[in-house]
Amino acid sequence: MSPVADKEVVIIGNGPAGLALSSFLSGVSPFYCGPHPDPVLHDRLSENAHLSLLDQDLSWVSGWDELSSSLRPINAFYDQLVRPAADLGELRPSSLEWRLNPDKAVDHLVLGDTAIGGSWNGYDKEMAAVSYHSWLNLPGYSIGEWLGDEPPMSRIPAVVYCKYMEKYAKHLGIRKHFRPHSRVTSITKEGHLWRIKGAFLKCGVKWQTFNVTAKRVVMACGKTKIRRLQVEGEGESKNIAYDMKCLRKKLTRLLTHRSCPSDIRVVVVGDGISSADMVHFCLSQGVRVLHVIKKSEKQLRATVMSRLSASHYPEYHQVHRLMTGRETNELYERRTDCTATRLSDGCATVSGKGNGFESEEPYNLLGVCIGRESDGAGLLDKKYTFDGYQCREDATLLSVGSFAGDHFVRYLVGGCLEVARGIHSALGTPPSVLDADPAALERSFCSSSSNSSDSLPFC
Repeated sequence: MSPVADKEVVIIGNGPAGLALSSFLSGVSPFYCGPHPDPVLHDRLSENAHLSLLDQDLSWVSGWDELSSSLRPINAFYDQLVRPAADLGELRPSSLEWRLNPDKAVDHLVLGDTAIGGSWNGYDKEMAAVSYHSWLNLPGYSIGEWLGDEPPMSRIPAVVYCKYMEKYAKHLGIRKHFRPHSRVTSITKEGHLWRIKGAFLKCGVKWQTFNVTAKRVVMACGKTKIRRLQVEGEGESKNIAYDMKCLRKKLTRLLTHRSCPSDIRVVVVGDGISSADMVHFCLSQGVRVLHVIKKSEKQLRATVMSRLSASHYPEYHQVHRLMTGRETNELYERRTDCTATRLSDGCATVSGKGNGFESEEPYNLLGVCIGRESDGAGLLDKKYTFDGYQCREDATLLSVGSFAGDHFVRYLVGGCLEVARGIHSALGTPPSVLDADPAALERSFCSSSSNSSDSLPFC
């Protein structure tokens, strides 16, 4: 007799992707309510408006010519429905409405090694999110609904978004599926089941091991592992900050012992948004900065930062102008086409790429922001490859969010919808059909928020 799985689905990661997928697996169902500014899209969706998008055949979306060519079709499709004409600067109401179908709930578990919110918990809480707040909304319950009104600012701090995600899980009644502070150590396939092992923080006091089996595993873990320079002397160097949160703390401590901020020199390595945060903060404190940039000036003109609006992202616009030499600041120096190749006693060796340039640069503090990566692949028992959201070697292994290449909350929800559709289809869950009671969703959410009483070894 085949062993019985503890859960139908186990989701690894409790950030935005894990939350969105959990809501879809809990029966939270989107319906097209129209109208939509695209008349062809409106006509197509109106044909089955009584049926949830979870239960419709959306294969036609992959061939839809009007969708963005730079995004996965399902991501652009969902984005156009919840934010019609957003890229044109227009504010239009969502073309989706939400219902809860309890009969469509799939037994699942969400494991994350942080509090609910995933990697967002590690961001500097005072920094504003890069995305507009409306781009961070999760299915069925927006940030505006949580606050009771639209936020006064277009971008909200990371700490506010973390609070929203915690409230989101409670409001939709999916909190019972989440086991925060649960560190997965291995995921192996045994017969037709997946076995997930790890340890969780029991009652916030001590670590206790767990062992759970599931028919399907969804990798929803974000990029939480910080990339290091991996150069000589890095392990022995103390004055290094790998994120904005750490740099703020270390620099604030340095400033308390210096009467003149410009006596402090910070070397920042990196050319993305996070390194720009470091540069901006240092300059705002009157601290000298040497910015080591791997990209060439030509490459810098085609980055994400180069496309950010000056009115909505003034801090990034200013730093990008400094990086490209279009603006100067007496406290700012730059080295393009360069990397840090060695660290020693408060000094970084900065080397040019293939041009023989090399200089020794002293620093009081080194900020390194060269990206993050997911360590989720290392949890699996062997190397797996993915075609979109599904594993090529095993159809019961899936991925969403950053693990699947969807790095922005705005677009990852579409991928979660696609994965949830596949799971619901495979299990044959009852379709969600639009009923006549528009208040049913809210009442169901409020009445289903109790904690789970399953027998798995979690506090």
